[in-house]
Amino acid sequence: MPYYLFGIFEKIVGVVSITFAKMFLKRKEILAIFLLLCSIASQAADSLPGMNFKSLLRVGNKEFKKGYYYDALSYYEEAVKRDSSKTELLFQLGIANQKIRNYKEALKWFTKSANSDAGCLTASLYYEALALKNLGNYPKATEKYKQFLSCYKGKETMLKDWATTDIFGCLERKTTDDTFNIIQLPSYINSGYSDLSPTVWKGNLLFASIRSDTLVYLKSDTGYKQPVMQFFKAKKDSNIFERPQLFTDLNLNDHNLTSLSFNSKYKELYFSLCYGELQEQICAIWQAKYEEGKWSSEHELGEKVNFGLHASTHPILAETADGRDLLWFSSNRPGGFGGYDIWYAERQKDGKFSAAKNAGKIINTSRDEISPFFDEMTGTLFFSSSGLPSLGGLDVFYARFSDAKFAEPKPLPKPLNSSYDESFFRFFENGKGYFVSNRPGVFSVKGETCCDDIFEFEISKSIKPWLRISAADSNGNKIANALIIVRNQADSTLFTLRGNGLLKQLPQNGTYHVSFSSDGFFNTEKQFNIQAFSSEDTAEVAAILQAVERNKAYRIADIYFDFNSFELNEETKEALQEVVTLLKKNPSLKIEIASHTDSRGEEDYNLSLSQKRAENVVQFLIENGINESRLTAKGYGESVLLQDCSAIKDCAEDDCDCHRTNRRTEFKIVE
Repeated sequence: MPYYLFGIFEKIVGVVSITFAKMFLKRKEILAIFLLLCSIASQAADSLPGMNFKSLLRVGNKEFKKGYYYDALSYYEEAVKRDSSKTELLFQLGIANQKIRNYKEALKWFTKSANSDAGCLTASLYYEALALKNLGNYPKATEKYKQFLSCYKGKETMLKDWATTDIFGCLERKTTDDTFNIIQLPSYINSGYSDLSPTVWKGNLLFASIRSDTLVYLKSDTGYKQPVMQFFKAKKDSNIFERPQLFTDLNLNDHNLTSLSFNSKYKELYFSLCYGELQEQICAIWQAKYEEGKWSSEHELGEKVNFGLHASTHPILAETADGRDLLWFSSNRPGGFGGYDIWYAERQKDGKFSAAKNAGKIINTSRDEISPFFDEMTGTLFFSSSGLPSLGGLDVFYARFSDAKFAEPKPLPKPLNSSYDESFFRFFENGKGYFVSNRPGVFSVKGETCCDDIFEFEISKSIKPWLRISAADSNGNKIANALIIVRNQADSTLFTLRGNGLLKQLPQNGTYHVSFSSDGFFNTEKQFNIQAFSSEDTAEVAAILQAVERNKAYRIADIYFDFNSFELNEETKEALQEVVTLLKKNPSLKIEIASHTDSRGEEDYNLSLSQKRAENVVQFLIENGINESRLTAKGYGESVLLQDCSAIKDCAEDDCDCHRTNRRTEFKIVE
């Protein structure tokens, strides 16, 4: 299993490490643990000298297949003392070091293996070239790749295709190195393990990590409990991160939780839950919803998204320019092109997902494509690939997605990409974001490039991109005479246009706002961001305008009142801001605020309670700048129920989903 997919670093057997960077344990406690573990390690090591060469190689290969690469290395290193002429052993020493991303040691053993492979029958020369590329020695790597292509007589024909692709990645790219400014997050954020999947929620940085004062890696049959990867959050105040705390909002903290993301409204959380042994881990995508001020309803998505006995991971839900909600993720299920591929599933109107589709051969290769991120403002998919021409290992690529088709993927420039692994690219706002890398300098328990750290980036380059603008109704019909206004981040108007399919040049990359209006439709606004690294692209902003329908009930999401209360809580006020925005964008609309209760309680009391709730909503809108003459408050009590809850056993007296459906706040357009 690729080491970078789940961040659960390979288990060290016979080698035990303790980090003193955290310094949480008292000195005597550390000494006691150290002596105990050294005893365990020495017992394992004592058994090696008595084994013959064949036994060492056999057991080493057995441990390698299980994913215990450090333990395999201890057997291989003892075996090579007995006989250093066996090409198979030299190659396995190289592969085991490659697995733990110790590229310098891998290069040493692959070079010896290639030198002993006179007939060029093994993949040694290919992996020697790959290790050189991982270390950034592109001229020497290119030389070795070409030598491999001319001499290889082995059966793994796919390696020749990989070598050809890898050579393209070694070529000098025509990009400047000043596009990105990069900062490694501090050691109290990054741990000695891999830290993955950075994202942002309510001013917090959330990420996946293993936090352990004693960094112990042991087999599962030793009686020691394996640490699990969990979610952590760190608040950022005045550009300074506070120390991370365990994210306890999900009731799943005893499981391996390895990647997470939020939808654009931050009301849905998608994450991966993994279980099983290292080389046989199965990951499934889960969902949770933010309701009534807390995360709840955690559940595994169905079989149309997840695939039994295979991994589905790195999920992110995003809306495309044509209004579709697509769940992007990575999976090694059948039907792909090899390794891990990027897949997506569309969310239907009923909230369920359609059967997952492969993103196709433009994006996916015979190697690994992982950690997708879809930027809604630019309609761009970012992902990491080891199969496209890269600087080495995983590089971050981007591809525009329009009309269900991808443009040709392009790599991000240095220094964001490097000869090492880069993944989990996440762009947020104002040209800033996060990514993950194992480049030298990371905080690592074992070796200088074993583990991944989180880095922050900022885009500094300036360009003059082009912008194409279009508007359509909900049926996809073009709106020919739409009024379009383009404003910059300072809210200054740049262009006022009327028409469709318009093309204009913008003064520089950055964040812009486009407002759309047309008779008979709700006015709408789109925010988008144009990045410096995509200067050759024309940004496209397409808006779907919804027709105005009088007397239609539009439900206001996330409006909650405490039982027997008509006071507005903070979450309700936050949700009502969307209504404020809608009314400000559409100043001619007049609406009725309609409040409904569930069927519990006396009818007259419910009618009075709903009227007070409606009036409080109207008062909030007035306080936020909406003229009183445009608003009417109407309480309906329990007279307009959407569902009959009397037949549902659990809803007799207690609260339930049925009652919550009936207990709602809506607005109607009356003029």
